[in-house]
Amino acid sequence: MIEENILYHQTLITTYNELIKVGHLELAEKIQSILQTNELPKPIKHNKKDDEATSKYLVELREEEIEIIQNLFLNLEVANVSMQGHTTPLASFYADYADIWRNVTPHLKKTN
Repeated sequence: MIEENILYHQTLITTYNELIKVGHLELAEKIQSILQTNELPKPIKHNKKDDEATSKYLVELREEEIEIIQNLFLNLEVANVSMQGHTTPLASFYADYADIWRNVTPHLKKTN
């Protein structure tokens, strides 16, 4: 079951790191803010309450911000295809992240 706009800690950390690498600092700050303020409560009987790997966060971004992240991961996927045009493990990794972000819906529509 896919929970709409709910992403795991590692997904957001990877996204943050990749945004920093390409200089999207404002968007990276928004991801950092989500990590600091939008963690969802874990169930009462959760056995790993302090484990960030099991933490989930509500993602609220504008449409154009989501598009920037999707395009970032799509570009990374393409950049990591082999010279013969074959998918590499790293290209597949980035494709998975592009798919994850494709399922995130905008909190706010595009601003013009």
